[in-house]
Amino acid sequence: MKFKKNKLMILGAAQSQLPLIKTAKEMNLEVHVCSIKGKYPGISAADVFHEVDITNSHDIYQIAKNQKIDGILTTATDICLESIGYVVDKLNLSGTGLENSRACLDKIIMKQRFSSNNIPTPNHIEVKN
Repeated sequence: MKFKKNKLMILGAAQSQLPLIKTAKEMNLEVHVCSIKGKYPGISAADVFHEVDITNSHDIYQIAKNQKIDGILTTATDICLESIGYVVDKLNLSGTGLENSRACLDKIIMKQRFSSNNIPTPNHIEVKN
């Protein structure tokens, strides 16, 4: 009987994602790395490299769906959190969905959530101009 190898998509291929890529490979996962082209060490460390802008949620989702990934994450960057959240929601994966990803990126939403859940946070005001 042949078992399916789980596929993990990692967004970003920079030095800061390299330990995550290496650990995933040590766990015998098939590692798919998404990044723009460049001299990033994670590109050659990946099992499969996908050249894509990691902030483009739709393109990331299409690759994830086509590759039938089992998980998606990153480390040391927040620019792709909306892409991760979008894929998590669309593919029903475990992880932080789009609404919570946006709350991590939008400090006003984050502070409103803190306040409504009685989590201490410094006073704040929203300034629009």
